[in-house]
Amino acid sequence: MTAVRRGGRLALPLLVALVAILSLAPSAPAAGPYVLEVSGAIDGTGFGEVACEFKVEGFTEVEQPCEELEFETKKLIKLIPVPELGSEFVEFKNGIGSAAICNGMTKACSFTLETDSYVEAEFDEITPSLVVKTSGEGEVSCIVEGSLPEVCEDEYEFETEVTLVPEPEEGWEFAGFKNGTGSASQCNGLVKPCAFLLEQDSTVEATFVPIMRSLTVKKSGTGSGTFVSEPAGINCGFTCSAKFAQGSKVTLKATPASGSTFAGWSGEGCTGTGTCVVTLEEANATVTATFTSNSVVMRSLTVTKSGSGTVASEPAGIGCGSTCSAKFAEGTEVTLKATPASGSTFAGWSGEGCAGASTCVVKVGKADAAVTATFTANSKPSGPEEPKAGTATAGAVAKVKGGKARVRLSCAGGLCKGAVRLTAKLRRGAGPVLIGRTPFTLASGESTVLPVKLSAAAKRRVQKSGALRAKAAGTGVAARALKLKLARP
Repeated sequence: MTAVRRGGRLALPLLVALVAILSLAPSAPAAGPYVLEVSGAIDGTGFGEVACEFKVEGFTEVEQPCEELEFETKKLIKLIPVPELGSEFVEFKNGIGSAAICNGMTKACSFTLETDSYVEAEFDEITPSLVVKTSGEGEVSCIVEGSLPEVCEDEYEFETEVTLVPEPEEGWEFAGFKNGTGSASQCNGLVKPCAFLLEQDSTVEATFVPIMRSLTVKKSGTGSGTFVSEPAGINCGFTCSAKFAQGSKVTLKATPASGSTFAGWSGEGCTGTGTCVVTLEEANATVTATFTSNSVVMRSLTVTKSGSGTVASEPAGIGCGSTCSAKFAEGTEVTLKATPASGSTFAGWSGEGCAGASTCVVKVGKADAAVTATFTANSKPSGPEEPKAGTATAGAVAKVKGGKARVRLSCAGGLCKGAVRLTAKLRRGAGPVLIGRTPFTLASGESTVLPVKLSAAAKRRVQKSGALRAKAAGTGVAARALKLKLARP
């Protein structure tokens, strides 16, 4: 016996003869022998075989491949479809004689063979689907069979090698895959690209979370007090450090305790005694709040500047710049640090025993003190400035040819660099989804036609209706609506 293969069929003369015999048979079952023919459906796209299960005297049951079997007497037969790897059983069809009862059945079929019979088994190739969901700000690209990263398709051929590559947006990071099913279940818990062979319908979710940065507030001085943050997190007193999303603006407010005075902030550009606003960039930050005891005698320390630059004190108080004089308790050691402006050099200190170009340490005595910081202009011109960032604008219509949308981009206002992201609604009642993404770089005043590869679903929509309304956006791109229009030959 041989396996039932795609395109297998009963020989035409035999089938004609079998049909003729069955059509001429009387209504009562004929006496044996009885012939059973099982064939593969010619319109099936997959592979498989059908096993016949029946009882034989002396044995509990016998199972063997069915292609052509002959029995001398009536026999209870069970047809068991066995698809090959990568295929699935669809149904029995075209059954005649005793096997006609199996027509349309999508699983094993049992019947009593009491007349010559014929039936076909249809197998189709499996085309597994892939659904990739995201939470947070980011997207997932697919590397298929070692190709470059591209928009993930809805489905692929059986056993296609797929690598899921997470791509977080600026200020976000990839936290891992979760809720994976089917072939993608092996991605669960991974915080890096995940590769697998797609052998069944699969789903997975990629989680992106904001990058968190620490902000720490230190207290100094002879007094005491508390400070809180907005948004909430720091309440010091008790909690003097907290994490906030990268890019957040955190406002700190200080409140002196009874018998103390808030002397000011230092660190992260904060000075004076008002609120301190810290923008958390790509590193952790530390700010110092100084409180002084009201019972301590305070003396003034004044910084005079010559040239362009700033001077800051530790403990906080002087930020010159704007605040060039502050009061400190007698006996306090105040460290002054000078920072030259662009195009200048710090030449050195004078006054209160300070000299040279390193930091200046002043011990506040029983009288007010004054220090001079001298900055000199550089003789050499400063280096070239960084190019100004511009904005790219997409055209209103993009022709689609060969599965790619040809989007015209125009750059203005400086160097345009980023990625065009096309989104569109592909199903009624559903939200917009990503249908294509391509990076670009344009000089100010430059234009180009950028080919953006479309997802399979978007290509089908454009091919079917001739057009698709979409939206262009992305890093360095002004968001706007545009129309994808099928290019006619």
